[in-house]
Parts: sequence; structure tokens; C-alpha cells
Amino acid sequence: MRNLIIVLSLLLILPACHSGRVIDLNTYEDQNKAQDDTEEIIMVNKEQSAEEINSEDYLTGEIITDGIYDFNKNTYGVIYFVPDEESRIIMEAKYGSEESYILSYEDESKVDNLPKQLGVYKVKIKINKDEEYDYLFINDIQLTDNIGTVLYEGKSYETNEIYYDVKVKDTVCGLIVKWVDRTEPGIQVRFAGEIETEGYYNIYFDEMYNANIGKIYIDEECYKNIPAFIGEKSSSYFLFAKTNSAFEELENFSAFGIGKFKNSNYSLVYNISIGRDPNNYLTEVVSLDENYRNMFDLNKNNSIFIRDVGSGFVIVSETNYDEMKNPLSFDYYYINKANPDKLFIFTSEYYYSLKESFNESKFILSSDGYNTRTNEMKEPHDVKCVVEDSRITAEKTE
Repeated sequence: MRNLIIVLSLLLILPACHSGRVIDLNTYEDQNKAQDDTEEIIMVNKEQSAEEINSEDYLTGEIITDGIYDFNKNTYGVIYFVPDEESRIIMEAKYGSEESYILSYEDESKVDNLPKQLGVYKVKIKINKDEEYDYLFINDIQLTDNIGTVLYEGKSYETNEIYYDVKVKDTVCGLIVKWVDRTEPGIQVRFAGEIETEGYYNIYFDEMYNANIGKIYIDEECYKNIPAFIGEKSSSYFLFAKTNSAFEELENFSAFGIGKFKNSNYSLVYNISIGRDPNNYLTEVVSLDENYRNMFDLNKNNSIFIRDVGSGFVIVSETNYDEMKNPLSFDYYYINKANPDKLFIFTSEYYYSLKESFNESKFILSSDGYNTRTNEMKEPHDVKCVVEDSRITAEKTE
């Protein structure tokens, strides 16, 4: 009886099948043409129930990928899948409604046959659901020329500003939208493709992840090439964990520096109060400024943070810990971008941020009065700083 249902379904659906579309932002030639897809693919129609599809059946649609399949080994690799109209009925019935579905994999061999260039590609997939973690895992994924009805082809934005009705498969700044989550009243958007930027970076050990984490502070000149919601600024930094040798290159160079980089898995978050995970990918270190080599050491007993970026300079802090990893004090440093010497400002038990910058040699640091060693709130105060002859004078003001 089941075989009869499948045959009838194929007869209903096959005349409506078409070749679909690939967005060739970079041309990809399929070296291994799919075999006779109709032998394996279960092309489901609207009358076929979700219960009739199991992990042994293929679903069809498109993936959005930039060809970067590395992932942090403490997590899983993911691919974003947009089912065609026929397969979407099944997936929505079984897994809920999504513009694109996140498919996970534990082994990169699962995706060895997938394209290495940015684009939207037609595939057939077998998946199963991990009931404990509620993830969808890839059993098998193959390129194909034969899928069902494509519901949306995507549109292109002329500038870096996108609207809140942005959809999966839209393109902006040479990137492709691969995931949209609308959680009222906010929205999250993720993009496939690499973004080249420059700016300061720092590497620090994060106890939550028990690993080193990287952060790149993007120069404002780069903002016009990075997607942003209309009327809003793009994200001012990339946060990433180790996924490849590019991360090790930064670790070995210095815990703090400046350079040019390529990052992927860029995301935008608007009007949602959530923390930022290190889910951006550092894909390439284009160049590093040799003046910063070994400027700060990297180890588990200290943490290097960029406190603020001023006009032509940056304030960096180095945290000193006790044996229980409680912060005792902070060493504050001034680094001029044009003359990158590390100038010591002072050691303090207070957090300071840049309140005002008059020029490269005169600025004010401010504290809310919280003492990290005693865990007490004191009086808020400012510190006026002046750079003179390769030294800094700091004067506390009320």
C-alpha cells in the first residue's frame, strides 16, 4: 500500500518539478551530476501526511552556504536549508514553521561534497531529530538538479540598509540572508558570505567557554560595507571562537593588535535583549601590524580587554586575578594608533571607560565607583589624563 502511495505521489508531482535556481555569486560547477534523482527522492504533495516521511526519505530544497564548513569543536557545524513548497509541508508539520531550517552535523565529512563558493544550491537531504537537544541532524545531503516548487527567489538591496521585512535569500553587500527569526518585538538575521574589515582586536580567556575568545572592533570606515537595519548602525564588533588556524595566528602574534580580517556568519540583532555568543567565524587574517607583535602576553591568569577606542588611540586594560580567579586590579594602558607604544596609565581596583576625548593627548576616564576587589560601591569619579613626552599624568577629579 505504501509503495502505491509513493508511486501515485510521484505521478502527481513530477510534471510540476523544475530545475530551480542557483544564485551564482561565485560559479560552482557540479563535478558529480546527481544520478537519477527520481529513484530516491520522495517528492511529497499536499495530500501526503508528515507521518509518511521518515529519516530514510529524502526531502528537497535549497541550502544557503558560503562554503565555510569549519566549526568550533565544542559545538556543531550548521547548514541553513530552505525546503521547496512540497517538502515544506512535511517539515512544518513535523518541526514547526521556519523560513530556513538549521541542520547540524558533527563530522565535516558529511558536507565534503558541498560547494566551496557562496551561493544558493539545490539539494536533497535525509535528516533526523535529536529529541534530547531538539536539533535536526544531517544523515545525508547531496546536490541535485531536481527539486519541487521554489516559493521565493530573493531580492537585492542596493545599499547596506535592510528593512524589517527582510527574507531568507535576500542579498545585501554581497552577502545572502540565510536565517531570519522574528521574536516580537525584535528580529535576528544571519548572513552567509565573508566580510572584510579592519580594526583593533583582542584575545582573552573566557571561563564560560573554557577557551580563548576573540573580538574585533570594526573601524567606522567599514560600516558602509556591513548590513544594518535602516536607520540603525551595524554591529561594531565581531565575536568569535577558534574554528581554524587563523585564530591560532592571532594567539601567537599578540593578545592585542590591529589588522585586516575576513569574517563570516555575521548576524544582526534588533530589539531583543540577549547576550552575544562568539558565533562569528574568523576565516582569514589578511594582515597584522608588526608594531603590535608580542605587545601583550596571552595566558589564563590575565585578561586583555579593549576598554574604549578614542580619536586616534585606544585604552586597553589587563586584569590581575587571585588564585580563585577573582579580579584584584586592572592595569590601564594608552596606545596611540599612529605611534603604537604601550604607555602605562595607572593600576586601579575600579572599572574605567572613556568619558570624553579632547584630542589624542588629552582625555577623561570615568568610573561608576564599583570596587571589584572589595565588591563595594564607592563614589563615582573621573580621571583627567594628559599625554606628555611618552608618559601620562592622571589626576582624579570629583
